[in-house]
Order: sequence, then C-alpha cells, then structure tokens
Amino acid sequence: MSLVKFAADLERYGCQAVVNDSVVNIDFEELQFYIEFDENWIKIINKVYRAKQYELNHESKFQVSNSNIEF
Repeated sequence: MSLVKFAADLERYGCQAVVNDSVVNIDFEELQFYIEFDENWIKIINKVYRAKQYELNHESKFQVSNSNIEF
C-alpha cells in the first residue's frame, strides 16, 4: 500500500506517521494531526509511487519526472 510509503517519506522529514486504513496519523514535534484520504487521492498516490518515471529528492524536497519538476 502506497500510504505506507507516504508515511515512510514523512518519517524521513522527522514526523512520526502511522497508517490506519485511509488515515495517516502524524506527530511532529508538539503537533498531532491526521490526514484522511478518499479513494481518488489513494489512487493518485498509488500511481505516483508505482511510476518509475518519478524521482523524489528528499534532501532538496522536489519531485522530478521526465517532463516536469515539483518543489
């Protein structure tokens, strides 16, 4: 499940993240919050993590594909 990979990416940035179905519970320093994803968002997240054309640079915080870059 790609939400687990999403949570792992958040942990690389210093968050504690736990996936529970379609909800990601996040602890960051003194903040505690959650993100609830609907089916469409989960499909998009799965597509991004499955695609081999995307490269996530965690140090510079950008995503590169063959035709664009996101900061």
